[in-house]
Amino acid sequence: MTGWITPNLKPLQVTETRRELQNPRRFIRDDRMVYLKWLVRIVIFVLLLGFAVKNLEMVTLNYFMGYQWQEPLVVILLAFTILGVIIGLLAAMTTLFRQRREIQALRRELRRLDKTVNETPAGSPIADTATAGHVDVM
Repeated sequence: MTGWITPNLKPLQVTETRRELQNPRRFIRDDRMVYLKWLVRIVIFVLLLGFAVKNLEMVTLNYFMGYQWQEPLVVILLAFTILGVIIGLLAAMTTLFRQRREIQALRRELRRLDKTVNETPAGSPIADTATAGHVDVM
């Protein structure tokens, strides 16, 4: 991908004005948000810890052919939660890989079209951008 340049790219536009950049209060909002995120994380951790401490009773899962699994309830819930996350990630990976293949195909097509536009002679109607909107079709 190195060395490949897309034509007609415009530089990024800076959306913040000088006054917004000089405003010291804009950093205060960001700091408050960081504190709020940590507060929410701590509350969730304390709730989950309390759930784990309160659910230490032994639970027996019965499977086919007489197989049994006996663990504390919190361990079983944690195991099935992790299993669910893994299955969800595997399902999302298929979509991710399909999208990456599609992006690579589109980039190849863009390079091919880029090459054909750059190789078009100067007198051809495709390269004449001044009249591109006013081309007569016969």
